[in-house]
Amino acid sequence: MTGEQPREDQPAPPPPGTGNVLIKTGDDPRAPGIPVHVIFTRSEIESGVHNTNARYTDTAAREEDAA
Repeated sequence: MTGEQPREDQPAPPPPGTGNVLIKTGDDPRAPGIPVHVIFTRSEIESGVHNTNARYTDTAAREEDAA
């Protein structure tokens, strides 16, 4: 990661840590978890089903249009 901005014709890269999950195996907060990396399929990415920022992005775009 060089810190360079993507060109306008390229999508922004995902934030660092995207897809990394830690599954806790017990109630003890000191117990280690199982690290897992989730890889989305192309159809999941294209559909935006996992885009948790979609609602925020849609609202921000509407506010910009209204201004």
